[in-house]
Amino acid sequence: MILGYLLCRATAPIMLTILPPDKYTACADRFGANKVRSEKFTSPLPQYLSDRFGWPQMVEGFAARYNALPPDVRAKTAIFCGNYGEASAVNILDPKYGLPTAISGHQNYFYWGWNGYTGESVFTLGNDPKDYADYYAEVIDLGPFDAPWIQDSEHLRYLWLRHRKRTYAADGRSSSTGTEQARRRLVLPSHQRMSQPLTAPSQNIPAILGQCYSGR
Repeated sequence: MILGYLLCRATAPIMLTILPPDKYTACADRFGANKVRSEKFTSPLPQYLSDRFGWPQMVEGFAARYNALPPDVRAKTAIFCGNYGEASAVNILDPKYGLPTAISGHQNYFYWGWNGYTGESVFTLGNDPKDYADYYAEVIDLGPFDAPWIQDSEHLRYLWLRHRKRTYAADGRSSSTGTEQARRRLVLPSHQRMSQPLTAPSQNIPAILGQCYSGR
């Protein structure tokens, strides 16, 4: 009984996750808890804990870029998210930032559709602008997203996708090979060349967007 009590007391900070992240990792290292992987991605904390970090910073990044657009461009700009977690974070935190309802092709978000957006102007998070070149006439790099303790795979870049070559609706209507093929055409980038990329530091977002949009 005494041994059980001591063991519970020693491991309680890990099981109850009551410590700050830096102290949690130091404590968890003693028991090898930081080496446990519940998914294929690596992270500074166990995946189920790293997934709790970064959402406000991610949404703030979208808001800074979205609100820097001229009003007429904002009205037709979608926020497209690669998974339900990102999309739900935008939608749950939306009242604070005034963002549009996010769209996604992940899980049930695919069935909920594209909310009338055509793909003319889209903000998203991605790894490489080249991934979107087959689908959009222009891909603009608007700087990195980063936050402490997030999964290693979540260190992404904000991208502005412009002038989709086929609208979301057209891709949806033209599918004759089933839902999964439609999903892939609507949401998954391909690894091809990028058309006229522009890479710019994220700290001057209004100037970047103004430069991109002026005269067009």
